[in-house]
Amino acid sequence: ETLLPASAPLLSLPLHLLCWVGDKVPECHTSSAVKYSELATLLSSDAGWDVKLASLLLWAVKGTPGYDKGGESGEAEVFHSLWQQYKLWLPQPEEQTHLCCFTAQDRAQLQNSFMVEISEALEEQLLDWHSKYFAPGQVLQGLGCSLPEVRWAMATVRSRAFSVTLDTATAARYLPRETEKNKSNLEVGSGSPEITVSALCPFADMLNHSTEAGTSFVIK
Repeated sequence: ETLLPASAPLLSLPLHLLCWVGDKVPECHTSSAVKYSELATLLSSDAGWDVKLASLLLWAVKGTPGYDKGGESGEAEVFHSLWQQYKLWLPQPEEQTHLCCFTAQDRAQLQNSFMVEISEALEEQLLDWHSKYFAPGQVLQGLGCSLPEVRWAMATVRSRAFSVTLDTATAARYLPRETEKNKSNLEVGSGSPEITVSALCPFADMLNHSTEAGTSFVIK
């Protein structure tokens, strides 16, 4: 057994391989996704951060051919391979314990009315999300996502997403076009030289990232 030095990184992940969305800046998100135009439509909408991030997760693990429209098949293979491997380590739908996975029968067993209300609201959100984007005839029908898959994605996002602060110069590199105008738009949209993004970081969520453990993460 070998112990790493206290300052040694346990995991290093390139930002372009993560799934992330700007909380208050809708045009800022995983840049690879804009090659799949149907998903770009959702990302630029007024949908909630959790809906957008969960949709990115479903797209990432599906390995949809839409990613290859930009001609970067090698990059696409690396991206989707990482997310498909990560999915193997995630709890399966029947193992998820988030409130969005509770059935009416499960909710009947809850002893807290506030938790019941949250679960019911999440269920309504899931049904609306699936019917609006993934049902036959809708913009993301090509991903072939069933309601249970959508539920799994939402539970994963709600229980494993990180809140990450990026400076606008870094964030601008992941916009569709890297220009000073985009960078300026980010500052205006967020009202700050920094923006907060919600991110899924493959395997990082499985490390002990509690502050009590003395761990931290750095964006470079």
